[in-house]
Amino acid sequence: MIEETIAKLIKAFPDWKESLSKPHSPEKKWEYIVSSPSGKANLIITISDRLNIKFGKENLEFFHAEESLETLRNIINDNLVCVEYYLDFKLASELGQDTPEGIPEYQGGSLVKVDDIPSQNTDWYFANKIKVTSWQGNKDNDMVAIYGK
Repeated sequence: MIEETIAKLIKAFPDWKESLSKPHSPEKKWEYIVSSPSGKANLIITISDRLNIKFGKENLEFFHAEESLETLRNIINDNLVCVEYYLDFKLASELGQDTPEGIPEYQGGSLVKVDDIPSQNTDWYFANKIKVTSWQGNKDNDMVAIYGK
């Protein structure tokens, strides 16, 4: 399955041939990494009984390579971006935000259409920063975004 999936991905994305020609490391023969043109973003592609693609912290799962092609095209054309919500503890302290002990820095996120990039935090109560990552880097942004403000 690995060779067949890789061949289909290379056919659809010939620029990725070098990145998909060998696994990321000898210990992980099922894992491949494709770096964005800017080098600031990666697609981590793992293949087992399914095709898993990680962009940012978002994991996408497909049964066949063909199912992933439209999503991958939308990512590399910056039609889909990764939006992540974080809790910056230093900023929370400066702003007087009350944060429970042990709460994780990463609060959540997802892939969104570029037109749906949030300008404020209406989703994650303890998050106070939003990080946007796009494949081309044109939409990359880090912004302070206190919940409800």
